[in-house]
Amino acid sequence: MNLAGAIEMSAAAHKLPVRKTGMEQETRTYQFTASTEFLNRIENMLAQIQGMGDIGHSGTVGFDVDGDGSDRLKVSPKLKMRGKIKTHGTYPQQYEKVG
Repeated sequence: MNLAGAIEMSAAAHKLPVRKTGMEQETRTYQFTASTEFLNRIENMLAQIQGMGDIGHSGTVGFDVDGDGSDRLKVSPKLKMRGKIKTHGTYPQQYEKVG
């Protein structure tokens, strides 16, 4: 029996609520095509997110993108946007202006 199972059994014996930790995980693979500089920035952002998870820190990671300049990105398979992206300045309909 693993530790999680032992904790659940102990909690059930004492009628304590059991808090489930962790979320179901999956692995996804994508191919990015962009300038070397932009790919380096993406990797740095992902490293920051991974680092926060490694130490259990919650926070916000900012990431500037010049979509009509050198920061153009192609992702394969093509991604669908979920929800709205907050942005500053001019924006298409699927974006929400902030600030």
